[in-house]
Amino acid sequence: FDIGMRNIDAQAIDSFQVVANITDWQHRELEINEGSENIGTVFNNQSYVIRADVEQSHAGSLSGRFGIWTKFRDYEAIGKEAITPATTQLSMAAFVYEEVDFGWYQLQFGGRLERNSYEVSSRLNNYDDATEEHSDDERGGGLVASAVRDRKFVGGSASVGLRVELGLGNAFVTNLTRSHRAPALEELYSFGAHIGNRVFEVGNPDLEAEMTVGLDAGFRHQSSRLRGDVNVYLYDIGNFVFFDVQDEFVSGLHVANVFQGDGRFTGFDAKGSFRLGSRVWANIGIGLVNARLTTTNEALPRIPPLRGQFSIDVPYRGFTVTPEWNFVARQGRVFRDETATEGFSVFNVRASYVWPARHAAHILSVSAYNLTDELYRSHTSFIKDLAPEIGRGIKIGYSLRFF
Repeated sequence: FDIGMRNIDAQAIDSFQVVANITDWQHRELEINEGSENIGTVFNNQSYVIRADVEQSHAGSLSGRFGIWTKFRDYEAIGKEAITPATTQLSMAAFVYEEVDFGWYQLQFGGRLERNSYEVSSRLNNYDDATEEHSDDERGGGLVASAVRDRKFVGGSASVGLRVELGLGNAFVTNLTRSHRAPALEELYSFGAHIGNRVFEVGNPDLEAEMTVGLDAGFRHQSSRLRGDVNVYLYDIGNFVFFDVQDEFVSGLHVANVFQGDGRFTGFDAKGSFRLGSRVWANIGIGLVNARLTTTNEALPRIPPLRGQFSIDVPYRGFTVTPEWNFVARQGRVFRDETATEGFSVFNVRASYVWPARHAAHILSVSAYNLTDELYRSHTSFIKDLAPEIGRGIKIGYSLRFF
């Protein structure tokens, strides 16, 4: 739900907007036992998000916006894979963004104050119950779940940025940020077999909030025949949360503990588009990130390797055809016993047809992916040792957009 007003006749306010999102989601996992299909686990998740933005009237060179955001989430899982206890989450934040325009350069700064609270129920799967009704594996292979407790996190984020116009469609941008992230409820409270990830997850209810200090800089260009940007960045993340997959098994699954450590992320990304004809554009992109624990200089787990993409957009009337080539390099910087993955390339083709109607647009799309049927594994996948990525396939979709 979206409501707002523009061109308000007020001295300080130009417009405002209030957006409410309501999600009521249920997921049932079906299991087949001796030919009989039964519901194994039921997940219920209701969330309500409200955001209100106020855009300020221009006061000389100053412009900006401010607002509030709140989220209420009610999560519950019932069944064999109810590895996270029922939890209610209440999050609230206030934010402000301002920009001062000095002509050939602009100064941008902003801030956000956020509060997250979790109220958690007792665990339904009592893995540390030593009764004879549970096997050793069902109790967590001797692992004892940490006692759950309510948590509250309060923190602030701030940023300052500079954009400098260099002329001829060129600009230089840089940002210095300090950000706060509260742990997710799954990171805090999970304990049990997560079959989808093929691990036995062990959360940590004592986690602290992540705190990040980051610096990035970029060069941007835009003209009638060429547009693109190049960015480099450095992020120091205190109390970075990650899964440490152990060489220990429960019910045939690796134990994955949620740990924290100080991490450093350095990298770059670049993308560009070149006009080949009146409406035909070639697009290219490349990116690389190096992420390590600063205390031990170990590579962090499941970090994507060097990756790139090349595509061509070919429109003709209502049709658009986009052949696309993706390549990924070998990832040999691995965390402890993590498996290295080989490089690969995948060729895809996307096509769409759009026909407009009064206050609506009909869109028919076709995607043909991995046309060479490449056998490859994604380094970011928990199950890369067990299963490769999907092979050759095709997907057809239809959507209707109103305006």
